[in-house]
Amino acid sequence: MLTLLLAAAVLLGSCARGPGRVAPVAPPPGVVSKFSSMPPGSAYPPGWRELTFSRFRKPTHYAMVDDCGTTVVEATTDGGSSGLVHLLDIDPRKFPVLTWRWKVLELIPGADSTRADAEDAPARVDISFAGERKKLSVQERVFFSLVKALAGLDMPYATLEYVWGNGAPAETVIVNTWTSRIRMILVESGADRTGAWVT
Repeated sequence: MLTLLLAAAVLLGSCARGPGRVAPVAPPPGVVSKFSSMPPGSAYPPGWRELTFSRFRKPTHYAMVDDCGTTVVEATTDGGSSGLVHLLDIDPRKFPVLTWRWKVLELIPGADSTRADAEDAPARVDISFAGERKKLSVQERVFFSLVKALAGLDMPYATLEYVWGNGAPAETVIVNTWTSRIRMILVESGADRTGAWVT
């Protein structure tokens, strides 16, 4: 069973660290709602929702919990596959900075971010990009159609995944084995900083 604590993903901002909380309000453009703005046990802040990625795997369990006076999201899974999403429509040239804090308590035994047969990670922050699908190769369009048929999801034009994984040094960029439209960056690699908040 894996547990991940995620404080908040914030564009051009930082996580609240104190126990004080305010009533939830929609954030300004380019900023993701902070989990820390809500009390433990509550619903997610405005803009956040759960998304299941596979019809064949159970979803991850998410809960708003207290961690030393700050509300964070705790993700617990035993072979699950789902995520929390916050939709934004922003220009990355105007908002080029992504900041978040995360804590992974343990790695997935045997997982290796560099191998298709063992690719898995206890934590990811994904950024999706829009684009003209007509410009995709036939092979990519077939793959996108297959994902839609099997998972019921529309693939984004491109995805950048910031991953806490294993199998290569930090800052390694990995092209997805199924599609070139997904790139992973191993922001954290290995167990050296498990159990600690990392920004």
